[in-house]
Amino acid sequence: LLLGGSYQTAILTSLVMVMLSLSVVIVTGFSGQISLMQMAFAGLAAFAVSKLAQDWGVPFPLPILIAALLVVPVGVVLGLPSIRVRGMALAVVTLGAAVAISKVVFSNPNWTGGGLGSQVPSPEIFGVSLDPASHPARFGVFTVVVAVLLILGVMNVRSSPLGRRMLAVRSNERAASAVGVSVAQTKLQAFALSAFVAGVGGGVLAYLLGAVAFTRFVPLASIMLLAMVYIGG
Repeated sequence: LLLGGSYQTAILTSLVMVMLSLSVVIVTGFSGQISLMQMAFAGLAAFAVSKLAQDWGVPFPLPILIAALLVVPVGVVLGLPSIRVRGMALAVVTLGAAVAISKVVFSNPNWTGGGLGSQVPSPEIFGVSLDPASHPARFGVFTVVVAVLLILGVMNVRSSPLGRRMLAVRSNERAASAVGVSVAQTKLQAFALSAFVAGVGGGVLAYLLGAVAFTRFVPLASIMLLAMVYIGG
């Protein structure tokens, strides 16, 4: 509310990165599965937001929620290899999936608009503009609310039965299976939930940018995100 435009943009970007980082916390921090495709989930949601809002006229903020839900089954499918492989092998598999999405989906100009990207309309609620360029403070309040809700949600997941199952799988898969935990189901649930959180972050990022370009969701971005979360603790 008090800072200039450049600082406001930096804070907004940081808040979006908090959302994306939370997706890593779920899949890697809680369940111990190394995923290098979180930015791919965010990118799929961002382009879905563009289609929903720009082409189909779905009012804000529904495109963010719908896009995040659409990414969930993708997360489950791409999380299937985690049932058979783990550790660095899983990291390689998920990185390959991120590369495939980048080449097949993001690099297709018919789907993503090419280098110019896909346009996203200015967000508006009940006639009140939340345009990040014209009203960054308003959009900032919305972003803070979403980030806080996700933080609280992830905290609650950790203390829930699902969270305890994830922590058990992270500690020792064989021991978790021996006490009745379905390791495969828990892993897929972790991927599904992390894909949803990453999708929310990607949707908010789409509105923040105003135009979604595939260059922001390249596989290297997922590696950098994992490194940032790991260094952050």
